[in-house]
Amino acid sequence: MGFPARRYGWGWGPSGCGQGWVFLLGWLGVFYGGIYGLRADRHPARFAVHRVVMIPVLLSVCLLQGETHGGYWGGK
Repeated sequence: MGFPARRYGWGWGPSGCGQGWVFLLGWLGVFYGGIYGLRADRHPARFAVHRVVMIPVLLSVCLLQGETHGGYWGGK
């Protein structure tokens, strides 16, 4: 479930395998599904906690499964 390092700058590119895409699409579904299930105007605290939990989940998976790098500016 690898996420390749971007060629320029910081971050990761699209996954090179199906497992990464399944994770990413599932994560997006839960992340954006929270917009409808936890509307910010009705449940502001739950909405905020949902966001605060979901973003570190994505970053931790990318850090654990992605290529390591320190920021690239052209060549690897």
